[in-house]
Amino acid sequence: MVQNMIYAQMHTWKNRAPDASRRAATPMPPPAADVPAQLDKLDDLRKRGVITDAEFNAQKAKLLDKM
Repeated sequence: MVQNMIYAQMHTWKNRAPDASRRAATPMPPPAADVPAQLDKLDDLRKRGVITDAEFNAQKAKLLDKM
């Protein structure tokens, strides 16, 4: 009986929905307080020519929406 319970728990464990530890691998959006730092990084990338002005403005708009 105990062994059957163990097997049932193992089966349940294998077939469970993704838990928080699995979702932790998914990048989380940055907190709103970090937006100015990210804007500085984006501006630096724009100034160095890594991203275009249009890309900078698009990312800037996304970040400002989070505030």
